[in-house]
Amino acid sequence: MSISCIEFAGFLLNEYFGDVVETVGRCLLAHTSVTLRNISFKTKLKLSQIKKSLCVLIQHGMVEFKANKAGVLEYSAKKDVILNIAFYPIYIKCTKTCYDDITCCIIEELLLHGELTANALTSKVTDRLNALIQSNVDHLPNVQQKLKALIEDKFICRSTFSSPQSGGHQIFVPNEAGDSGGFWRINYDQIHLLMRDQYLVSVIRDGSDGEVAAVMKSILDRARVNEWTDETILVSAHIIERDLKVRNEIAAAKVSNYDQKLKFVVF
Repeated sequence: MSISCIEFAGFLLNEYFGDVVETVGRCLLAHTSVTLRNISFKTKLKLSQIKKSLCVLIQHGMVEFKANKAGVLEYSAKKDVILNIAFYPIYIKCTKTCYDDITCCIIEELLLHGELTANALTSKVTDRLNALIQSNVDHLPNVQQKLKALIEDKFICRSTFSSPQSGGHQIFVPNEAGDSGGFWRINYDQIHLLMRDQYLVSVIRDGSDGEVAAVMKSILDRARVNEWTDETILVSAHIIERDLKVRNEIAAAKVSNYDQKLKFVVF
């Protein structure tokens, strides 16, 4: 990894987690994989500080680990996930555009904690809403509904981690007791797709008109379920017209009128 990339990643870690996590993160970024003992030797930090930092980084999906041939755990940084910190404000803005304020709260909590059980996540978001909105309304059902929508749209996915053991000491212990459904995290690939799609729709709206952009948005929304592919899926004019009517974007839409205008878009 280049020095400039390590510097930028270290800056992001410092801004989001503080000095100690930055120091551990820089050590991991500078090497392919490092054992706990080597991290302590290179950083001169206390073992307890290193373990807490690894706990934070693993919980945010920024560090992974595996045992070497000697059975000792080695830790390595996931550069791309660390660099995603720079896009956190855009993630929140994108989900707010696509959903609403409650959805933003859900995304913000996951960005803050990395991974949470469904119970812990809905509880934290409900507490935030109760503090912001002084009313007798029970926000929990609405929060659960928004969380379900995010899961169905693949913006949130299950987390698959295991707790490493080193010398009889557990390094990573989740903060919350697990639900039967396990832990959940943000699906960065799906949010990146949403960012790409919103940019494409914006370009088409600026270069053509709002109705053509609405048609393209319908196509991209349908295609996003396949995540990253070379080509979008085939979408019939009938389905696009139905989507537009549901969203009230084009009254009595006739998609065939936009075929010629859409031919300039190449994927």
